[in-house]
Amino acid sequence: MLSFVPDEVNKISYAASIGLEDIPDNLIGDYKKYIGRINHISVREEKGRYLLQEKCGLESTVVLDPTLLLGKNEWDNIKKEFQVKSNYIFCYFLNKNHKYKQLVKEFAENNNYEIYGVSDNPADDSWMHLLSHQQVGPCEFIGMIEGAKAIITDSYHGTIFSMLYHKNFILFERFSKDDKICQNSRIEQLRHYFSIDDNIVKSDSVSKLELCPVDYKSFEITLAKLRDNSIRFLKDALS
Repeated sequence: MLSFVPDEVNKISYAASIGLEDIPDNLIGDYKKYIGRINHISVREEKGRYLLQEKCGLESTVVLDPTLLLGKNEWDNIKKEFQVKSNYIFCYFLNKNHKYKQLVKEFAENNNYEIYGVSDNPADDSWMHLLSHQQVGPCEFIGMIEGAKAIITDSYHGTIFSMLYHKNFILFERFSKDDKICQNSRIEQLRHYFSIDDNIVKSDSVSKLELCPVDYKSFEITLAKLRDNSIRFLKDALS
């Protein structure tokens, strides 16, 4: 929260994320004290803007996640192509205790895809080509996304890069709304921006996975406007 920065220095938060459904009562005083010192406050989600205003009396601006400030051509500068000749889907799972296995396996078998993935659940190596974090850094991650026939993920940034590369994707909701660490507000913001409702599923409420195409022409038009607004926030804050 930049508490170490002197008062007279211009302080900016860009796309900060509360990431929760509420601000705990015991932290409201700290939020007011430390975030209140920041000269230009921006957040990643509308939910965060609402919470700062309602709970702390602090005004903020909603801007894009920084990964969305760069286009595909710029991300290509660091991309490393994934050398797999077969058609594959790429899975990127952060939920260690997920229940995606059977749904994903059936989807892959029905479409004659191999399954490659990065997962926080080491047991996933029993049914997919599981790649370690040592094998897949940021550059390789982008290459995996681009080369895949489809992406299946429960990750906010897995979804963002799928869209940046105009891929078909399925997004599993990782949290229930009553989860104490629910971070669905991040996904809700993407849903609000880009109308991806049909691409979001709950693993316990579907019996079969199906790909729903995204209108990427509309996505790029919307993204360009949001990107301009976000960059304008930064330029104004720095001027």
